[in-house]
Amino acid sequence: MATSPIAIVLAEHAERDPATLPFQLARLVALSLPGSLLVGSRASVEELETLLESIAMAFGGRTSGPDARADVVALASRLRRELPRDVQDEIANWLVEAPLPPASELAHMVHRRAAAIALLHTGTLYAAITTLFREDAALAVQPPRGLESLYSACKASPTLVEVLKLALDPAFTAMYREHGASR
Repeated sequence: MATSPIAIVLAEHAERDPATLPFQLARLVALSLPGSLLVGSRASVEELETLLESIAMAFGGRTSGPDARADVVALASRLRRELPRDVQDEIANWLVEAPLPPASELAHMVHRRAAAIALLHTGTLYAAITTLFREDAALAVQPPRGLESLYSACKASPTLVEVLKLALDPAFTAMYREHGASR
């Protein structure tokens, strides 16, 4: 259900660490903005892949062959049936101009951007790193200690690299120095 302003409901088991909660909420808000919602609201890359395949089938001229998954065909049919014709034409035009990227690439891009937006909003690098180590599947096996593990973690997680690059950017450090105490 869409709300304005954005409403976020945290599950009972959600982490409520006061040091990381503002970053987590800022990231969730970034994932729920119009440019990110379609990707940010998917529970998994597989779910996003199903959605993208369905969009390509419904509006990108891809046909449903004998090897097409039933869930993709059903969703494509529903999209064609329920979306207004002008919206369908607009999506078809977008697909001609720029084909859909792979689901994993799109998911990583949107999640990297959301983490960067949350870091810019909160200014808390500790919260960003702690949250990423807790929630990024690529970092689940990485203990967050020492330079060697940092190197391994950066190889495993493009999102962590993006957050660290932003945090080390002179413009960010200047902004944080100037406004850091109020964040």
